[in-house]
Amino acid sequence: MTGGLAFDRIYRKLPMVLLMTLTSTFTGHVRAQSAAQKFGAWALRCDGASSPGAQQCGLMQNVSSEESPNVNVVIVIRKSPALKNGVFQVIAPSGVLLPEGVKVKIDQSDIGQIPFIKCFPFGCIAEGAVDDSLIEKLKGGRIGVVTIYMSPGEGLRHLFKLDGFSDGYNAIH
Repeated sequence: MTGGLAFDRIYRKLPMVLLMTLTSTFTGHVRAQSAAQKFGAWALRCDGASSPGAQQCGLMQNVSSEESPNVNVVIVIRKSPALKNGVFQVIAPSGVLLPEGVKVKIDQSDIGQIPFIKCFPFGCIAEGAVDDSLIEKLKGGRIGVVTIYMSPGEGLRHLFKLDGFSDGYNAIH
């Protein structure tokens, strides 16, 4: 597969507050960590750090599987000082088949596979760098698909909408 996601692993720890926000989003519990701005299907959440340079924001969407509606993933795009366009993250439930990673498509175009980099009690995080080509596809696309595997050969597709992505991405600090 070509372009889209760098296959290099990015070993960066998420700040604890952002991780807590992601956890609450993933599990469906509402917590007053930070207010979310809406951009179409996307929510922009920031960790609430007091100094502007320390605050981290992520554009996220919580989606259910087509095959198993009780299996959710959280898709997160966040900018990083180390990477021009930021990172694409997928937070999947515990028990996901780690060697398969997460497969990504935008409007039926294969983007690539993102490796899982770390697991926590609430789930596992797959993460890859975003290149210029992927940003253009996300900004101009209509629908994305991430596929996770809970057992060999049995992928669970998660469709995510791209409406509002361009404005939300431009609003990330």
